[in-house]
Amino acid sequence: MYYSSLKPIPKSLTAMKKLFLLSVLLVSSCCIFAQQPELADKVASLEAKVATLETAVNAMQQKVAEVTAQNLALKQAISLKPTIADYQTEDGIDYRLIEAKGNQRTGEITLLISVKNTTKRDIKLQCSPTATAVDVNGKVYSGYETFKTSRIGNEHFSSITNLMPDAPVEMKIIFPAETEPAYIKTFDKEAYHDHSFRFTNIPIKWE
Repeated sequence: MYYSSLKPIPKSLTAMKKLFLLSVLLVSSCCIFAQQPELADKVASLEAKVATLETAVNAMQQKVAEVTAQNLALKQAISLKPTIADYQTEDGIDYRLIEAKGNQRTGEITLLISVKNTTKRDIKLQCSPTATAVDVNGKVYSGYETFKTSRIGNEHFSSITNLMPDAPVEMKIIFPAETEPAYIKTFDKEAYHDHSFRFTNIPIKWE
């Protein structure tokens, strides 16, 4: 009769193997469950950052659209007005005087000027805080106090304005006058880096 030399595995050893496997599974499960809250927090943080970034991008796109629309509206409005006087610098800044009005109640003259960059590159424009005007009667207007309310865009003359190609910026010059002159014989506006300009024989429409 043949007897096998292999002895059966003791039940106690089998039970130990099962217990070991259960222990490994339990430890693995605990690690996974412990990582889930941390992973969830990271996902929530990333989602919040993405939402914030999307909001910022949308706001930036809206601002760009608004500025583009304003530039287009200003460009169209300027194109419909006749040019009273014109001056172009050597590096491509076009100054167009499109309105010259006098206010009979306040005695002030307002010059509305379109400042346009005709090149393909941005130009930094910074004007002197003053100007000089000579009326038909020989009266000279100059000095900071005379032109302190004048602006280019939304800034005072001393600020640096970035002129983008083919995007006109409005320059408004206001100064008090005497005896309601019919003409300004010469108007000089100083600007840095050869960006100064001069208009001559400007008729003033008093209202």
